[in-house]
Amino acid sequence: MDLRLTDDQELLRRSIREFAESEIRPHVREWDDAQHFPAELLPRLAALGLMGIQFPEAYGGAAMSSVDYCISIEELARVDPSVCLSVAAHNGLGAAHIAAFGTEEQKRRYLRPLAKGAFLGAFCLTEPQAGSDASNLRTRARRDGNGYVLEGTKQFVTMGANADVAIVFAVTDPQAGKRGISAFLVPTDAAGFEVARVEDKLGQRHIDAAQIRLNEVRLPGESLLGRYVGIPLFPLTVGELLGRRPRWREFRQAVAGAPPDAPKARTILERLLAFGGFPEPYVRADPEFYRVWSGLRSQLLVREDIRDASRISSLSIS
Repeated sequence: MDLRLTDDQELLRRSIREFAESEIRPHVREWDDAQHFPAELLPRLAALGLMGIQFPEAYGGAAMSSVDYCISIEELARVDPSVCLSVAAHNGLGAAHIAAFGTEEQKRRYLRPLAKGAFLGAFCLTEPQAGSDASNLRTRARRDGNGYVLEGTKQFVTMGANADVAIVFAVTDPQAGKRGISAFLVPTDAAGFEVARVEDKLGQRHIDAAQIRLNEVRLPGESLLGRYVGIPLFPLTVGELLGRRPRWREFRQAVAGAPPDAPKARTILERLLAFGGFPEPYVRADPEFYRVWSGLRSQLLVREDIRDASRISSLSIS
């Protein structure tokens, strides 16, 4: 196996290094002292493809590989960790979840401008009382006709004071515990979305960490990220943080045998779907696994009567 970078990857490394040295390094101290978020840098980052590194070209992304992503982040971090974090958070938290779980309309409305650098994305999960225990959320999203009303406080939101759209986690079903948490796409100019304060950090001062208050923020029903059929099909991130979602390799091993271990695969699938399943990029790299996973997932999604994961035991593996 040849682990050396390709010629294109070497060119990418040189291009980003030259950009960081000429466009970022001369201003790092000035930006940091002033706690100035360099929004003027965004068009130039976007021109390099760094605002939509791994997203499809159809949505305005650069369609780069995971190695390309690592090269890009490494070269930015070499000069300025703040700009590096803004790019990583925008790609990996703000936009990636829309790419993996959003509807076509949500991707058209949000992912395209995010990938082109016209929008900045933020990710609102942590709360004053819910850091490591990410399921202990007090932010609520209550039904209001066909929409939702969000109320609560989010803490340490990276780029919360500068983002254009935020992914906000809120409890939609308090009785369901960890499975009653959903995610919403919230424009930061929505009425009631308030930047309560920006933390005075010791380092990385020109990328903000903000406290966000949601004061009766009213959203249309289509703001729910992903599809909802009794259980949220989105909260993958919460499941990951809780360490409770099974690894996809378990499922892959269960369906790889001849014949497949159908009972084990179904059991794992039930647990996976309770935490939202797999993002597509995880499984597309393995065509046979993707075929099996897609078939099972499709059987769930076409059955509108399903209201909990325990009722999918009849799904077939073929």
